[in-house]
Amino acid sequence: EWLQGKGVRDPCCPLETMHASPITSEYRNKCDFTIGMDAQGKAACGFLLGRTEHGRAMVSTVEQCINVPLSARSITAAVTAKLREGECGPVYETSGPDKDAKGVWRKLMVRESREGGRMIVLQGHGGMAGSEETFHIWANSIAKCIDNACKQHEPPLSISGIILQDWRGASNAASEDTPITILDGSSTFVDRLGNVKYHVSHSAFFQVNGPSFDVLLRELCSWADVTKDCVLLDVCCGTGALGLALADQVH
Repeated sequence: EWLQGKGVRDPCCPLETMHASPITSEYRNKCDFTIGMDAQGKAACGFLLGRTEHGRAMVSTVEQCINVPLSARSITAAVTAKLREGECGPVYETSGPDKDAKGVWRKLMVRESREGGRMIVLQGHGGMAGSEETFHIWANSIAKCIDNACKQHEPPLSISGIILQDWRGASNAASEDTPITILDGSSTFVDRLGNVKYHVSHSAFFQVNGPSFDVLLRELCSWADVTKDCVLLDVCCGTGALGLALADQVH
């Protein structure tokens, strides 16, 4: 509308056709799964159906979600089965940000690397567990379950780290300074964009579809006519993923 108000009727720049991702299923390398109750009132680890501020906090498992890697689906299935045993604490339940809440386990994040490893973050409300010792006993029990599921997967899945996050806020969106405990492995994992490898922390933003990012890089090189005589300025670069990926092709 602003452009039309200036008398511009045509597109302000040429528009390319859509460039497809090389993979369109199981591509998402970072998935946040809610832990809660399903439609039958059973503990589940999956995706939230609706929004809690609308009074709906039902969770559905993710077996049929084709954008989620099969390995992540296997991990959530193992966590769901473990929670239903009832031996590692109750799931967190609330009907809204200003509503009474109860239970411990809130979220599971699975991040997968193109280098083969994966980072897993288990989020719980430690204050609801009764004691810090109980909270960590339950967490280690779930971590062991995840480790066993990864070993039994075909092919076996490698784990870079399993982290416990103690978040006591109203929503599941934890702040950057939320206390964490490393239950297994490391607090970072290694992933790759283009030809550059990165050490990525559990909470860092990273591209969720690496092969699609590679397509973007190729198009950027083509559009910019990148050569060794070019000086590259990566403006508003964030962590600089685009600039770093192209650095060996410019001056």
